[in-house]
Amino acid sequence: MARPLRVELKDAVYHLRARGNEKRAVFRDEQDRGRLVKLLERSCARYQVPTLGCVLMSNHFHLLAQTHPPNLSRSMYWLMVQQQKTQTTRM
Repeated sequence: MARPLRVELKDAVYHLRARGNEKRAVFRDEQDRGRLVKLLERSCARYQVPTLGCVLMSNHFHLLAQTHPPNLSRSMYWLMVQQQKTQTTRM
């Protein structure tokens, strides 16, 4: 069963996390981490969802983000698709 949809509110702060399938590594090195940080910057500018903090672990990451317009789902979707594209082209 799918989880319920997240309620998205204007100017709300969210704790988000994403991890690799089967707890596998998401980042292979510092370049991978740097790419995600750059994508976060682009996402912030594109969707007006500033990242207030982030922790990048080897197999997952945590974000603290604030939504000015309530568009967290679109922002995270874009971020994760772009992250996957960079990982796929690197292989």
